[in-house]
Amino acid sequence: MTKQAVTILAVVANLVVAFYAGRRSFGSMAPYAYDEVVHTVDECAEGTFVGGCKPCSECNEYSYAAGGCTYFKDTFCTLCESIKNCPQINIRCTERYDNRCLECDPGFFDDDCKPCKVCEAGEFESAKCTHTSNTVCTRCSECQQDHFTHQACTYFSDTICARCTHCNPYAPVGSKNERPDNYGLMTPDHGWTRARCQLDTIDDLAREGVRGLQFPESIYTVAPDTVCLPCTEPQWDGPHEPEGIVWDELTEGICTREKDTIIAKCWRCPCRNRPFCEFEILFCEPGDSHTLGEDTHCQDCDQIRGAEIRRSDPVRKEENLYEIRDKSIDYLHNDCLDQEQKEALPQDLANQQCGWNEPVTKPFDAGVQWEVFRCGGTSDALFKPCTVCQRGEYEETPCTQTSDTVCPVCNLNLEYGLLNYCLDTEFTCTTWQDTTCDECQDKFFGETCCYHQYHGSCGTMSTRERIPRRLGYEGETNEEFIDFCQMLCDEFPDCMAFEVEDGGVTLYESGMNSFEGKMAACYFKSAFSQDDEGGISDATAGGGKAVSGNGLRGRNQVFRGEDPRYDCYSNVCRQNAAFPNAYQLDAKIGDIDPMANLDGTQYQAGAMTRRMSEGYPGGSSAASRSEFRRMMETSGDAEGLKHLSAREKYIEMMKGAPISMHQYNIDHGLN
Repeated sequence: MTKQAVTILAVVANLVVAFYAGRRSFGSMAPYAYDEVVHTVDECAEGTFVGGCKPCSECNEYSYAAGGCTYFKDTFCTLCESIKNCPQINIRCTERYDNRCLECDPGFFDDDCKPCKVCEAGEFESAKCTHTSNTVCTRCSECQQDHFTHQACTYFSDTICARCTHCNPYAPVGSKNERPDNYGLMTPDHGWTRARCQLDTIDDLAREGVRGLQFPESIYTVAPDTVCLPCTEPQWDGPHEPEGIVWDELTEGICTREKDTIIAKCWRCPCRNRPFCEFEILFCEPGDSHTLGEDTHCQDCDQIRGAEIRRSDPVRKEENLYEIRDKSIDYLHNDCLDQEQKEALPQDLANQQCGWNEPVTKPFDAGVQWEVFRCGGTSDALFKPCTVCQRGEYEETPCTQTSDTVCPVCNLNLEYGLLNYCLDTEFTCTTWQDTTCDECQDKFFGETCCYHQYHGSCGTMSTRERIPRRLGYEGETNEEFIDFCQMLCDEFPDCMAFEVEDGGVTLYESGMNSFEGKMAACYFKSAFSQDDEGGISDATAGGGKAVSGNGLRGRNQVFRGEDPRYDCYSNVCRQNAAFPNAYQLDAKIGDIDPMANLDGTQYQAGAMTRRMSEGYPGGSSAASRSEFRRMMETSGDAEGLKHLSAREKYIEMMKGAPISMHQYNIDHGLN
């Protein structure tokens, strides 16, 4: 080769280097000796270059040979053209325009690293984007009939729909839904449906879903499963447990899948007012959540005589007023409350509001029957006739609707009375203190048997004298006359006794006189009728006993009067009230000759003289002395008149007006 040829080759080589100076390459210039350059064309084979005919270098996997491998230069390697979203080391090429990516950045695929597809709302990524395939998006599943959204659809997972739990009232207590399509929720399924499964579609009974969300909201919102609660059982402890359940209950509707047990309070037979009460003939049977109960049956109570009569029932329209009935019939009478108002009020208050419970319009007419046991609960009313007080009793409280007549026995222990001398069945009273006797025993008289009859005179001065005929007396019998005298004596507060002139001849029986005459009189006494006979200190010199004149000692009593022509009726109650034992019923009766001529006899004058001389009060009063003078004059007792005159003279002298006996006799017509 000539020198000119070599020069040309050197120029060409420089031009090539200058052309590729702005491109990436991995070639290099080698120091060549002249001899090597001259011999390259003639000696080096293809694929080698000057410098001992060395082999040309291989380009790496992400570059390609852009030239070189000539006489003077090794292979010139250039990087593959870059691909967006692909690392350089992942790019492959053989020339400038055939570059491709082996593995794109995440989110890109294919040789040219196109962006992967992004799933839209309502879709999920069923197959992810790879280098060789784009993202596969699938529509999220919508839950079908009777299924709810258990797990929401996400970008990477589909919706999980679980089958709704169906409550079962007959399932064992503690039972749970273990079906595979419930996805392990283990939802309790015993009882009734408290809250339905939150469906967006229809349920197993073809009912519209409770929630009803539309796609895609339905697939992204988790819904709860069915809520089941145990069926309610009625509370009941029977009619005889007052300390237990306040109000017994019964089942009116059994428990179902969709509804709890319908519980009602046992009907209480109304008894707001007695005329319209009812009582139980069958107490309610409670039943249970699967069995219907039976409500209380009521019957109208018997009605007491004297109360308002129950009117015929316009609703039932039956004559039998004692028909068995319960609240279903009773409520027919009740238009004043609607159902909600009834349920809001306790039953007893609702009863008071309602028209069927009729108001009492007629007052109770007492005195016929009274209520022994009130109607109510499980028992009818029990009535008894009102008690009528008998003889010897009085009505303390009258018969009422709820209590019988109270008839205490007449009080025989009156402070002013001798009712122990009344015949046993002849008492009459209206209060505890007004007992009277309709018929006393023999010799006892007066309303309380206070007057005791003595068949002799009272032995004391009369302080009053009354002729009943002049006071309006119209009686015809001696008994009526005596009763009238008693009445007058009772009206005089100081009357201790009275006497009537019966014409008797003995101290043991009354005389035969009749008191029908116009001049028949009552003689009233203000002194006691008895005196004591005397004690040891009153013994006379002869060893006998004499009437002491001190009186009222309550021992050895004797009657003061001894004149059988009069009967003395002593008010024993008054005399003994003034001084205990002043009058004794067993007092000694004096001995007289019943055959003697008693008119003006000595016994009467002698007795009065003795009492006067011994200080007997009757002998110290003007009335007593006047009576004594009358008796002495009747009997012709000169000695008695003499003693009386001496006594009166002495009394007048003691008053400061002394006179002689002769003057006294003249003044009193005794000469």
